[in-house]
Amino acid sequence: LGVDSSTQSTKVELRHLDTGELVAVGRAGHPPTTPPRSEQDPEAWWQALLGALGQVAAHLPAVVAAAVAGQQHGLVLLDQAGAALMIFDWAYQLQPGSPELAPRPAPTR
Repeated sequence: LGVDSSTQSTKVELRHLDTGELVAVGRAGHPPTTPPRSEQDPEAWWQALLGALGQVAAHLPAVVAAAVAGQQHGLVLLDQAGAALMIFDWAYQLQPGSPELAPRPAPTR
């Protein structure tokens, strides 16, 4: 099982262990972002992973190994308990002191 979480979507691929043959694929999109403020709710990424895995669910019992990749230059903010609050991806372009950095409430669960 290969999992790739990128800026736009989460993708999964299942390949045969011995031959490398593609067995199944799944993909679920992430909400769009609008730079310079490029933020996403971690719950959206979680739901995308579940959606992509759901598309290949019939093959999951045969999985014996997994590899996970994620986008480079992403930042996931955590609260004191370790729960994910917000994701800032590579396209976030605001600088300290930017007027666009007005405080916004954290997402609620």
